[in-house]
Amino acid sequence: MKQKLLCLLLLLAAGTMIAAARGESQEKKLRRYFSTLCKMPGARVDAVEYTGGFSSEIRGFTWQRGDGNGWTRGQRVTLTVADSTVIDSLYHQFQRIAFDQFTRVARNACTTYFEASRTFYGYKLGGGDTLYVLSAQTEDEICVPADWPTRNRYCHPVRGGARYFRSLPPRTQHLLALSRLWEGVRRNFVFMNRITVSWDSLYAAYIPAMERARTDYEALRLLQRMVAHANDGHTYVYGSVDLQSAPFTTVMLGGKVYVDEVLSSSLRQRGMERGMEVVAIDGEPVVPWAKKNVMPRVAASTPQWREYGTFCGGALTERPAGMKVEVTLRDGEKTLRLKCKASREDADLRKEEPALTYRLLEDSIGYLRIRNFMANDLTATFDRIYPQLCQSRALIIDLRNNGGGNSGNGDHMLQHFTADSLRCASWSSPTYVPALASWGYAQGDYRMEGRCLYPRRGVTPYTRPIVVLVNRGTFSAAEDFSAVLQGNGRARFVGEPTGGSTGNGVRLTLQEGVAWANICSKYDIGPGNNDFVGRGLIPDVPVEETFGSYFRNPRSAALSAALQLLQR
Repeated sequence: MKQKLLCLLLLLAAGTMIAAARGESQEKKLRRYFSTLCKMPGARVDAVEYTGGFSSEIRGFTWQRGDGNGWTRGQRVTLTVADSTVIDSLYHQFQRIAFDQFTRVARNACTTYFEASRTFYGYKLGGGDTLYVLSAQTEDEICVPADWPTRNRYCHPVRGGARYFRSLPPRTQHLLALSRLWEGVRRNFVFMNRITVSWDSLYAAYIPAMERARTDYEALRLLQRMVAHANDGHTYVYGSVDLQSAPFTTVMLGGKVYVDEVLSSSLRQRGMERGMEVVAIDGEPVVPWAKKNVMPRVAASTPQWREYGTFCGGALTERPAGMKVEVTLRDGEKTLRLKCKASREDADLRKEEPALTYRLLEDSIGYLRIRNFMANDLTATFDRIYPQLCQSRALIIDLRNNGGGNSGNGDHMLQHFTADSLRCASWSSPTYVPALASWGYAQGDYRMEGRCLYPRRGVTPYTRPIVVLVNRGTFSAAEDFSAVLQGNGRARFVGEPTGGSTGNGVRLTLQEGVAWANICSKYDIGPGNNDFVGRGLIPDVPVEETFGSYFRNPRSAALSAALQLLQR
């Protein structure tokens, strides 16, 4: 076993050095890793193929898009690994390629999907030190069942006709996608009464523009602009067009846009620095340019989330992979113009930060940073640090820029923060019975009262003071988590109003293999009748960051305010 392990590590190291020397892409490096593992002594390689949507046969998907049309085919290698060094090597490789929403990283399970080549890579550590690694390519819509480590085949097509629709002329496909979006929102959207324009008139107005769309990219942008009129952060359109951003992020403070993170060593060498003001994109003043080109397609329930989705992160430079963007920067009296391309491959300085971290601040105040609720190992990580957390006399939970994920992960943590119970959100969804409509009866809503969360058995609850940091980037599952704490009076909140959107979505295929929609079908109301959807959760202590507090001070204004609140 030791010889086998040594051989594996040497091969992996050699593959990494060769890849670096050749300047290969991150995808090619991962392909080289997979090929090396397949050649290891004792490796078992199985062919796999998957297609279709949900059925009682499986418990869900590791990765799935639309109806899972077409076949996703590839190979799975199974190895028995007795040393953690092998897992660490694979884990760090996935960390290096992690970008945006396309990679999910946890030490015991990682997955990624390369949009351009439609290739999926993933690994999972099973019992008995068994390592499963999968490489698969899809011909249409990605479909990887959650039990892929032990499943060689899955076939459950949702409906036929996908190949027929793919054979239609592009103009017909685009018009069909527009029609499906119009009907999908009309049938499933829980907030139809909040749309401020006539949905039918809007549909009619978009038909001529869609007829002129020459490419799938142009059609996708039109669909996104149309659905943005629904004014809901969980009602949006996404696609398989490979959209990427330039390797830096931005933030808006006080009405101005600044460079937040420089993710490329090349850009840094050419003079880009954190804190520089972004004054223009492609030669036009940045704020009016963004309001014209980016903001109209941002799906948002609140003004603060629409602003966040426009000016924060990589939205300003998002475009088809490889397309150039010109950025004009100002640093005092100095002006710098840089041309760069939308490319994740150039983001060599990007670092994957853990979803959850904890440290102790002064006066025995704990600081729990939760960056998302999506990570596969989030609850295990929380359980591991919980004994340390219990040593604090008070706790700060930082949920700023937490875009959500799995609310079940949040519920697991919430069960540690009560000695009694916590009331959760209630919800409703519209019902429609055709027979009742034929008789002229009014249609109603399906309603579910909020359930309760109780302390976890065998765990001493944390009952000391809690302050939660939130901002306009606190969204979805992060708001579900926050709403429970706020609605039950379990914590005080510091910062900015949250993004104001949550709810389950109905997934629709708009254009086979190209565009899909998520339509919010569930109206959540927080405990204590806190109707935060469309408004946001309002902090007890409002704090707005400035240029100085964000870029110059060792601690943000919100964190400083939280410490003062707990110290008093």
